[in-house]
Formats: sequence, C-alpha cells, structure tokens
Amino acid sequence: MYTTGNPCEDWSGYKDYVTARIPSLMRLNGTDIVKSDRIKALQDLEILSIDLQDAAVKNIQKKKGRVFKPCIDFTENPPSENSYSKESRIKTYEEMKEKEEKDKLEEKIRQREMHPYLEEVI
Repeated sequence: MYTTGNPCEDWSGYKDYVTARIPSLMRLNGTDIVKSDRIKALQDLEILSIDLQDAAVKNIQKKKGRVFKPCIDFTENPPSENSYSKESRIKTYEEMKEKEEKDKLEEKIRQREMHPYLEEVI
C-alpha cells in the first residue's frame, strides 16, 4: 500500500496505526513491515487511537472556525515595504516552528497525564 500524497501522512502516527489496523499488510510505502514493527504498532494502538480521535476533532473544529475574509483593498491601507520581505517570512517560519514544538510538548505532557503507565512508550 502506498499513501504518498494522502493527507493521512500529516499525522505522525499514521504508519503505526495502519500497520496495527491492517494485519494482512506486508508493505507500506515500499517498505516491508517486519514482525517487530507490527508488535510495536499493536502495543501502541490504544494511544494512537486516542491521538487520532483528538486530531480528528481538532481538524473538524479548525474547519468550522474558518472565517473567509473578503479581498483587502490596498488603496486605503497599502502594505508596508517589509510586509513580504525575506526577513518577515523567516520570522513567520520561526514562529510557526516554535508553536509546533510547543504544541508537541504539550501533547506529550497531556498524553502522560492521561496514561502515566505508558510513560516509557511516549
């Protein structure tokens, strides 16, 4: 089975989840699934299922909360000279990475609080 280009690849746990949920799967994205991978995936299935449900709920909430703004009329408020500069794009990228890392850390902490007996897995 190949998942290239599938949105499921955005979720970090998709390989283990698919491996655990499809016992007859022998290869995923051109890589053989060895017995130890399947055993680990099955051991992690409960926490992966919880994580997938959380991700699905967040995605639905995100889609519901989208607000489409009308086109901006720049004749009244022209953009500043540096609005789309290299520096502003780099700064935006760095802020996004920091937020992503913070979110991952918060998720790990939340998972540990929910499942303290699985600490060594996380």
